[in-house]
Amino acid sequence: MYEAWFSRPVPVSTGIAGGIQNLSNANQAVDLMTRHWRGAGSQKHLAALRAAARR
Repeated sequence: MYEAWFSRPVPVSTGIAGGIQNLSNANQAVDLMTRHWRGAGSQKHLAALRAAARR
């Protein structure tokens, strides 16, 4: 898959404690969504995965 680098890192809050992960490319975003998405399988989750996969 093409890595689609972001122009600058995107901070994303994860977990209950709100830890921050800085994502640098679409592959990292997909990895985060497949492992740590609280509402996995929801419409928003599936839409986000589709959008990241297109990059």
